[in-house]
Amino acid sequence: LKGFGPNVDGSASFTPGKAAGDIISGKGKSGAGDKAQVGLTPGTYLTAVGWDKDQGTEGSTKRILLGNSSGELYEYALARTNADASSEASDAAADFNDGPILLHKLNSSESVGMTESGASVTGVHFEYLTNPVSSAPNMPLPSSHANNDIIVLAATSGTNHRTRLHTNQSASSGARAINKNDKCFFRGVFAKGEKGSHSSFVELPGSVDYADLKICNDGFAMRTEIGIYYGTIDRGSKGGAAGIKSSVGTAGMGGGSMPGGSGIVDAGMLPYDVCNHQTIVPTSGASGAGMASSMIPVSLALTPHHFITVSATNEMRFVNRVARKVIQRERVDWV
Repeated sequence: LKGFGPNVDGSASFTPGKAAGDIISGKGKSGAGDKAQVGLTPGTYLTAVGWDKDQGTEGSTKRILLGNSSGELYEYALARTNADASSEASDAAADFNDGPILLHKLNSSESVGMTESGASVTGVHFEYLTNPVSSAPNMPLPSSHANNDIIVLAATSGTNHRTRLHTNQSASSGARAINKNDKCFFRGVFAKGEKGSHSSFVELPGSVDYADLKICNDGFAMRTEIGIYYGTIDRGSKGGAAGIKSSVGTAGMGGGSMPGGSGIVDAGMLPYDVCNHQTIVPTSGASGAGMASSMIPVSLALTPHHFITVSATNEMRFVNRVARKVIQRERVDWV
């Protein structure tokens, strides 16, 4: 595949340029003379994929998001090799014949202490938020008359890097409409100055190698150094100042709300000592304090009612999301 490293003959498959979200205008067209980067930045590799679960088929992924090891997001599409050249599946993939297109650079600026330039994208998810456009209240309209806002969640993390959950939401229904077949609809989500769009991140305590963002229905969970950060995607959200309503602060577990964010509600932190019925063991490191490494699960899964963790000793724990207690333990013997 072009754009994922040198070609078979050794030639370059990378075209330098800017992030598409930085050069797109309010009308969805690139500025004069500006070109988007095509192909992964040399020396980086893929670390996360955000699939289109609504439109993806066996014949085509449709437009998807890719995250890489340097905190960049790309747009891409794949179609089966025998797809009809005139089909919609082939048309979507044809836009990426030369490789994935760079959309946005997360953690693009450096901060005091740990720099974010090398934090990997360790999870990415997007979905459509349909907002009917109607002049008469309570009157349903066909789907062709609906604007489709998009919300993108992306986790970034890495050893000696800050753990963050980024949210980007496209313009609300009162601004530029987003059509699922629009070739620029992802780029509009990350466009600077796009009227009605929102971009923010939540910084979580500590540093972890792989944040491991998981999604189940409206809920999400991600692995951090001190616990499981969780919340709910507000599908009725239109962005704005409401932000992320949370029970954890950026400096640790507290009772205040978390600033920033859009489209996320009921966010909080489940400490690992609650999951494991153990005591927090302070550790030294770039973050100053944290959990003993043996308490941090190596993997995380999410169901409508449970968090599921796997420890370094191959023990699975099922934690009830409401009771916030371990209700079952299972030892797994890997073959």
